[in-house]
Amino acid sequence: AASDVVVDSIVVERARGEGQGAAGRLQSICWASAAVGGLLSAYFSGSLVETYGTRYVFGVTAILPLLTAGAALLVSEKKQ
Repeated sequence: AASDVVVDSIVVERARGEGQGAAGRLQSICWASAAVGGLLSAYFSGSLVETYGTRYVFGVTAILPLLTAGAALLVSEKKQ
């Protein structure tokens, strides 16, 4: 949930200076990326668990949102 909030806040910040069309495209890209990621993880999860085990797959699925949240620390903000 934290990584979703980070991504949403970055989208809002980027969309502020853009027109409605560009903001809509950016939001569509974010939603499409989340949908593709969900579909891929659902499709490959069974074979990955069978091949690598539950601990490994859990670790991979836990580390990716943490990396996204950690990347938020690298985003520079302009004081207004």
